[in-house]
Amino acid sequence: MHRGDLADLTAFAAVADERSFRAAATRVGVTASALSHTMRQLEERLGVRLLHRTTHSVALTDAGRRLLERLRPAIAEITGALEDLDRERRRPFGRLRIHASAGAAALAIAPVWDCFVATYPDVQLELEVDDAPVDIVTKGFDAAIGIRERASADMIAVRVTGPVKLAVVGAPVYFARRPIPCTAAFTTGGATARTPGPSSGTANRSGSRCAAR
Repeated sequence: MHRGDLADLTAFAAVADERSFRAAATRVGVTASALSHTMRQLEERLGVRLLHRTTHSVALTDAGRRLLERLRPAIAEITGALEDLDRERRRPFGRLRIHASAGAAALAIAPVWDCFVATYPDVQLELEVDDAPVDIVTKGFDAAIGIRERASADMIAVRVTGPVKLAVVGAPVYFARRPIPCTAAFTTGGATARTPGPSSGTANRSGSRCAAR
């Protein structure tokens, strides 16, 4: 299909409906002469005459009538699809899949979940919580919330929370017997720092620098 055929066929349907180049041109948003030229080009590409033209009137040829009968349902379907898309733009609906780390889910999603569901009741929100890195495109997610450093270079990253501070805490008697740790994973005396995980219940965190207070 020629890239201009859809627009030209829509214009042809307008001419057929209005039986006038001037009225159809007003409807399409072009000049009458430009519309007449478009119809001639369309006829040349198709190799068939679609319109009978006189000084004062326009009528369909038999081929034009048959084409119009086939076009009307298609144009109505395309118009309906575009109107539905516009409604989606103004009031979102459909499925929204989000991948989030456990921390991001608690900090960024949980506080606004009820408000979001109430504001956008037509959105089917699916949330997968997992601390493992994920390729959101391959896995079919619409967005991911987590540590910025894990975002791929070609992803658009925006801040959704304020700065988050982490701290290592423990009972005084514990630190009286062991050195104060400087990493999130430390093995002195067999101790390991753990945070709740979404699947196994615990997730080891290592290599992060921390400060004890």
